[in-house]
Amino acid sequence: MGNILQIGANLGIIVGLVLVGFQIRDANRIANTQFEYEAWGGAIRANEIILGDDFADSWTKAQCNSADLTAKDLVVVRAFLTREWLHNARVSRVHVAGYDQVEQDRTATKWGYSFLGNETSLRWWTMMMDGGDFLGTNLKLRDEINDLLSKLGQEHSKFHQTMLERQRKEVCT
Repeated sequence: MGNILQIGANLGIIVGLVLVGFQIRDANRIANTQFEYEAWGGAIRANEIILGDDFADSWTKAQCNSADLTAKDLVVVRAFLTREWLHNARVSRVHVAGYDQVEQDRTATKWGYSFLGNETSLRWWTMMMDGGDFLGTNLKLRDEINDLLSKLGQEHSKFHQTMLERQRKEVCT
């Protein structure tokens, strides 16, 4: 009877050690996700600082007439798009890690029609595609956006020309 109890105790210790190992692994995964989340947050905040109070004017110029953009406006528009992409990557990474049940709120359609709805933004997208790693932070969304843009082709341009005409009447002066 003593041998059976000793074997049971040893099995209990082994099971306990395995459970501790799982807890340590989960704690490391949580800590790594938190560190990554904070790193993304820092990059997002840096781009928000660049946006400052000039975002509305710069975005309106980008939407209305890209030729009117100053160097400062280009930096602001780039910071906005970068911030939105980083936010999306941050939400996506946390969701993939299993710690957040919220799906990414920036869909390919929203990117194609809202964020990439002007010549300046489309140039930013092309430049980022040629630049390598940045858009690789969310490969699934990047590929969906590229598919959408390639499928739309001229329809995308016509849609934005129509929107641009509306905006010029309402906003652009």
